[in-house]
Amino acid sequence: MATWTRNPPALVRERKRFGNLVTMLARAEQIHEESLWFGTADQPLFGRLTTPVGETTKGAVLLSPPIGRESRLGRRALRTLAIYLAVDGYVSLRYDHFGTGDSSGSMDDDGLDRAWVEGVDQAIGLLRSLGITTVSAVGMRMGAAIVGTAASTFDLGLSSFAMWDPCESGHSYVRELDALGALGPESVRTEFGEPTKMLEYALSDDAAKRLNQFNLVEPTSGRIAERVLVVARDDRAVSSKFRARWESDDVEWITTSEQGPLLEMQLPVSVLPTLTIAKIRAWLTASSSLPTSFASQPRSPDAIVLQGSSSFPVRERVMTLGLSQMFGIVSEPVGDSQGPTIVMVNGVNEDHVGPARLWVELARRWASLGLRCVRFDLSELGESPWLPGQPDRPVFDKTRRQDIVGVVRALDPLTPSNSVLIGYCSGAQLALEVASELKTRGVCVINPEVGAGVFP
Repeated sequence: MATWTRNPPALVRERKRFGNLVTMLARAEQIHEESLWFGTADQPLFGRLTTPVGETTKGAVLLSPPIGRESRLGRRALRTLAIYLAVDGYVSLRYDHFGTGDSSGSMDDDGLDRAWVEGVDQAIGLLRSLGITTVSAVGMRMGAAIVGTAASTFDLGLSSFAMWDPCESGHSYVRELDALGALGPESVRTEFGEPTKMLEYALSDDAAKRLNQFNLVEPTSGRIAERVLVVARDDRAVSSKFRARWESDDVEWITTSEQGPLLEMQLPVSVLPTLTIAKIRAWLTASSSLPTSFASQPRSPDAIVLQGSSSFPVRERVMTLGLSQMFGIVSEPVGDSQGPTIVMVNGVNEDHVGPARLWVELARRWASLGLRCVRFDLSELGESPWLPGQPDRPVFDKTRRQDIVGVVRALDPLTPSNSVLIGYCSGAQLALEVASELKTRGVCVINPEVGAGVFP
């Protein structure tokens, strides 16, 4: 008679965990993720192309993200959808709108609204350049309004369009931000002097006016897509104008209760909307066409993201860093850099863009002065290798400091001490510890944890 050395529930949990690992590894063999730059030379856009392994696809999907704080909170959800679509045999492109994320420009640039609309057309054009004829789109929040406006401006020829908790207009989006910001202790004042109450991202009055150009309520002359899905929140009412615009036989509606836990929480406790992702995935793949061949062409791994008459032009390139192949972007002057390498260390669960796009803007500003800077995602976060179903790494994991050591050594194997670390919040403690270990030239800590610390 056999004797169990573990109780049955523990054995069941172990088998389930092993099964999830096998499934995860199998999915890893079915997909490929690639960083790329596209658009125009003076306004390059950054994107991530996720493809099935092989030479055939059932179609392509453009994933248009939110803007501002919501872009950080929505990143993991859109990446999860992209990975699942690749498993299903679809190519997808996630990208940052001009002036956001890793794309060039800023929210205060003239012509921002035009650049956003043209960016959608350029992204669709990139997918079609792969030889794919059936192209769909998913837009979350303002990402939906941007795609909808672009589809009424250009003939995008979309097969399907899913609006995921869409902003009815740029005006309504700004109004929401103003209402949320009013709950905070004080307003944010931009460098131009206009006070704007909102969360984390300061929005000038000029930028707010440009957002007014985006609208999902006004009727258009033609169909935006052959099929349309509206994913509405079950805890918020849509306006009568929006409902009248989108209630028809060729538009499907579903509701979700997962947007609040996704977008209205702080990043460490934001909840992945698994049911909503599954519903959008099922809807997109319900009308798939026969597999066709596609060809992903080699693209430049770098781009000039900043030009200046009185400073160095800034080139950015994507790198994989350390043993765990972490995602990183190096900003450096065109020509020889000078001084130490600047390494930007995130707070726990932050991504490489940084709070309020801090790391992007600092890296480009300092690179224009001649310094080499790197921003990166800690392992299993942001754009670093990770798959849906993978067990979560503990938030406060003491081994994360080895991620940072790996990044510094990958950038300068011979003299890792020739670096300056800048750490934010919990990342500040990690930066201090790594700076001490590597004897770096300097360390700057922003809002550090005080006391014994959070990393055992």
